[in-house]
Amino acid sequence: MSELRRDIAEAAARMVVTFGTRSAMRDLAEELGAEEQVVELAACTYAGAAGLVALTSDRVIAIRDDYSKHQVQFVLIREVATVDYDPTVHDGFALFSSSGRLVVRKMRREDGDRLVDALLTRAPHIVVHVTRPSGGPGGSPQERLGRHRKPAAVRPGDQPGRPQPRAVPGATPDPLVAPKVPPAIAAQANAAQAASQAVQPPANPPTGNLPGVGAAPGTPGGTPTAGIPTVPPVGPPGFTPGFGGSPTPTAAPPAPAAPAPAAPAPGLAQGATGRPATDKEILLGVLADLHAQGVLTAEEFAAKVRQIVSQP
Repeated sequence: MSELRRDIAEAAARMVVTFGTRSAMRDLAEELGAEEQVVELAACTYAGAAGLVALTSDRVIAIRDDYSKHQVQFVLIREVATVDYDPTVHDGFALFSSSGRLVVRKMRREDGDRLVDALLTRAPHIVVHVTRPSGGPGGSPQERLGRHRKPAAVRPGDQPGRPQPRAVPGATPDPLVAPKVPPAIAAQANAAQAASQAVQPPANPPTGNLPGVGAAPGTPGGTPTAGIPTVPPVGPPGFTPGFGGSPTPTAAPPAPAAPAPAAPAPGLAQGATGRPATDKEILLGVLADLHAQGVLTAEEFAAKVRQIVSQP
């Protein structure tokens, strides 16, 4: 490219892609003014064919020069109001001015970034606007442009290049790291734990209010309660009733001379004199067991005892 102008040759040396632009570079010298200088160049597709876009000190020029057609279009930098450019969305750019628009496609990203950066440096009034396809991803239109565009806001935990921890199936969790539990689930777990502790019975229930052995029901420690008649013990002499309804024998040596009394039939309770217990005595014994187990209150037990005693 020794026959090219010096400013065109210097801009061409910075291009990453130069294929198909040699004839357009020669024609570019004929389009420039006497004092107009070339700042940046980029290979592109213009008017449906290979072309060249040039940024000069005054204009942006697009040239199509091939065997079939020659076409040139330009816009003045001072008239450009908006540039539509984002290499992550499309591979070209569009310039909008009061006189029309200039659109080029298929630029190499490095060449396009360098040209747009130089354009915005010379004309800070130009606004960068990105036209996204329908349903395309969102984001800042100036997120990944050159050094003259405002960087997108990045959260501390989402810095590019910083590896993020990922969960591995079957991996052992770190015991020093507390798992993240949603507040709603944590509140439900605390409520369930409190409810289970509230309904769980104590390991050793207090025995201070239980009636003593041989005492009437409802009388802690054997002290009679006023208004409640005492119930005589059910069973043969020398036996004391227990809480299970079965008599507990006391340590009494048998008389050597007296013959052993006949054993009662299994399942048949006996009265205080060795006779079979009556229905009233059996019913009173059952009520005493129910009251001792807490099924009947003192008032309910007293009322039922009065009702049974008053019957003939």
